[in-house]
Amino acid sequence: MKLRNSILAYSRIAGIFLFASTAAVSVRADYPSLVLSNSPVAYWRFNETTPSPQPPVVSNVAPALGATGTGYIVDDVTLGQPGIVGNCALFDNAADTVGNCGSRIDVPFQPAINPNAPWTVECWVKPRSVLGPSGDANGLCPVSSMEPYFHGGGNRSGWLFYCGASGKWQMRIGGVNSYVGVVGPVSSSPAQVGVWQHIAGVFDGVTVTLYINGVSVGSATAGPGFKPDGFSSLRIGGSPFNGGLGGTPYTSNLGLYAGNRGWDGWVDEVAVFATALSSNTLFAHYSAATTNNAGYGAQILAANPVGYWHLDETAYTPPDPSTYPIANNSGSLGSAVNGTELLGLEADQAALPYTGFGAGNKACFFSGESGYLSFTNVPTLSNLVSTPITMMAWIKPLAQDFERDIIARGIDPTTGAEVYFRISDLVDWEGTGVDETAYYEVGETPDGATYNSAVFPVPAGDIGNWVFLAGTWDGSNWNLYRNGVLVAQAPDEGGPSQLNSDWSVGSRGDPSPEMGFYFDGYIDEPAIFTNALDGGTIQALYYAANVPPVLTVAPQLPSGPVYSGSGVTFTALAEGNPTLGYQWYKGSTGLAGQNATSLALNNLATTDGGTYSVIVTNAYGAATGSVALVVVTSPPIITVQPTPATRFAGGTFTFSVSPLALAPAAACLCPTSGRREPRPFLGLRPLRTPGPPAPRVAIPAPSLTSMAQPIAPASP
Repeated sequence: MKLRNSILAYSRIAGIFLFASTAAVSVRADYPSLVLSNSPVAYWRFNETTPSPQPPVVSNVAPALGATGTGYIVDDVTLGQPGIVGNCALFDNAADTVGNCGSRIDVPFQPAINPNAPWTVECWVKPRSVLGPSGDANGLCPVSSMEPYFHGGGNRSGWLFYCGASGKWQMRIGGVNSYVGVVGPVSSSPAQVGVWQHIAGVFDGVTVTLYINGVSVGSATAGPGFKPDGFSSLRIGGSPFNGGLGGTPYTSNLGLYAGNRGWDGWVDEVAVFATALSSNTLFAHYSAATTNNAGYGAQILAANPVGYWHLDETAYTPPDPSTYPIANNSGSLGSAVNGTELLGLEADQAALPYTGFGAGNKACFFSGESGYLSFTNVPTLSNLVSTPITMMAWIKPLAQDFERDIIARGIDPTTGAEVYFRISDLVDWEGTGVDETAYYEVGETPDGATYNSAVFPVPAGDIGNWVFLAGTWDGSNWNLYRNGVLVAQAPDEGGPSQLNSDWSVGSRGDPSPEMGFYFDGYIDEPAIFTNALDGGTIQALYYAANVPPVLTVAPQLPSGPVYSGSGVTFTALAEGNPTLGYQWYKGSTGLAGQNATSLALNNLATTDGGTYSVIVTNAYGAATGSVALVVVTSPPIITVQPTPATRFAGGTFTFSVSPLALAPAAACLCPTSGRREPRPFLGLRPLRTPGPPAPRVAIPAPSLTSMAQPIAPASP
């Protein structure tokens, strides 16, 4: 277990927005000039235009997800193998080692390919080896999408397939505490070496069903609590569980990437659907490999998959390392720390369009699976031990799932020591009691067990937007800055640890494929200083970029209907250079006096529906957020409920209710059992049988039922 010395600053976020909106700003230099004036030893602008060699990837062909569903090859996967349709991929676990998942394809997490019920997943598999009768009951895993961490280690949110002893298949789905539905191991249609099989799992919200070659071979009623995978990759070739290939002694027991139960054999035509495909459709998909091989892909696409990987890529030839782009260092160490952009990092990407960076500004894209900036650990950098330091960069994160290093040194393979500036994983190491919350983090660990970190929760609006981060150690504290504002601080007497490892941008130093902590998103302007920049300087750097408004909290509709007579408040928060101006609109008309971060609408009428928007402006641009508001007629409110009554048979009774409504109300009498048709409620009715009728009050749209009260016949 990690122990971290940290101070969180949750409440600071509101102050960040207000501060950024109101602070005065003085004349300033452009961003690169201001960085250089503070004497960084390393500063990579990432403006090189040399294209990067393409890493080994597999394409998603489902239109809705597109390139964001690209799968990345990790370790030893052979592409271009003959498949059931076109080409396929071969995965290597020749010894059938349960702890081995060194051969896999990871598709970084996307909500679209992890739908809640209903859903279907299908693929073709051909084992190169099959476990014997005495083999592991669960065996090996060809495809999975599951998050196995948090909640005391019982989390099994998502799904996976297993092929166990004697080739018996299983389909498992789970929630935060355990599996909630398990089909198998099934004895029918076992896997056979060298034989293709079509495997599919369907969950309709109640029943999970396993299909082999288009035929149902088993089903189970799922217990409550299924939850889709919420952060892990969709993995072709293995499971997400802890494995034995972590790369160092310190990663095997923190195997968030390592995986286990790696597949040994071929996989083809993996598809995920946000619907429960019928048995007829799945049998047609199975049959199409033979009857419609040329049109197989089109037939699968006709069923509207949310993710679909043909795995048709040809055999991959690794590029000559001499073709890797070089990132020039603009800092005082000069070319001694020019960096090599290793395979998986893509240079020459569109970057921040802010005028403070000058024309032609570029960035690098980091896949989250491989690739980083490698540079020589010269003495100036290796001697950054217990001395002040600043690390900073502009980032555009695309995920908040695992640990994603921005700038780091280590991990030391002997001691476990690290210095890190990153997005942390979702495990609650910080002891806040909040699992599945990612943090920005700067700090160090001397031993891989005790962590001294300043941490701050990643605002949801940061994902997909450019953010300026800086982390310092000033001799006493680790300090974390977001968009120029100090958001977290943690005491640490020792500062950067002594360790035997290199520095890196976009990963751990000398990262292993399994546990590289690769950054997922874009990085620009990373820099390292051998002094701790103060808060005023860091804020000035942020402003020097000339940041237009960035909407980090957009207006949102409330959950549920909005009724006439009620009220609603819309809130928008933006960041950028001061001063930020807010103007709210209905349609194209500006609302007079509505220039705050919130718009309150009270006593709404149905005519108040429409499009409400806010435009936030500063000297460098504008940002807009909008919602479409619908106001519906309000339901009545019963202010006086009916009371019980006892009458002789044949007598009369009177019920009364007092409705409060914003439109003329009518009442009717509706028994709570038997015939439910409402009848006109006149207040006086002859009693025939006992029972509790309930007056129902109705206006032109919604209705409301009062409390039921009994009517009992009295004995004569």
